[in-house]
Amino acid sequence: MKHGIILTTVACVGLMATQMGHAQTPAPAPNSTPAPSVGSTRPVVPSATRSDLTQLRGSKIIGETVKDGNNQSLGKIDDLIVTGPDKITTAVISVGGVMGVGAKLVSVPVADLRMVKNESGKVDITLPGATKQSLEAMPEFAYAT
Repeated sequence: MKHGIILTTVACVGLMATQMGHAQTPAPAPNSTPAPSVGSTRPVVPSATRSDLTQLRGSKIIGETVKDGNNQSLGKIDDLIVTGPDKITTAVISVGGVMGVGAKLVSVPVADLRMVKNESGKVDITLPGATKQSLEAMPEFAYAT
């Protein structure tokens, strides 16, 4: 019984010490520039405070319909694949199926897509030269993880 009380006391003291250490960590100064990430070889530069017409948010692209050159639907953007800093190289498109059921995922290079903001601010996406049949004939995309 004595050993149980001693172990409980030691555990409580240890827990209190770690919590006290966290409580004494100073908060970052407001409006300070964030520190570079571990292993970073370039300085952290504050990003733009407002996007311009050449920047598109991923949340505005994912879920959007991809059309061919004749304005016919090919499928929907299901995902964007990031391969390194500042590089989105692949768009995953869901093709075929009815309302997503039975659909197949295929990947296309982002450079092949033409993305333009229309006057309402929505993104119009086309894949020139592609057809629904050509995308359905592509190998199915599988995520690495």
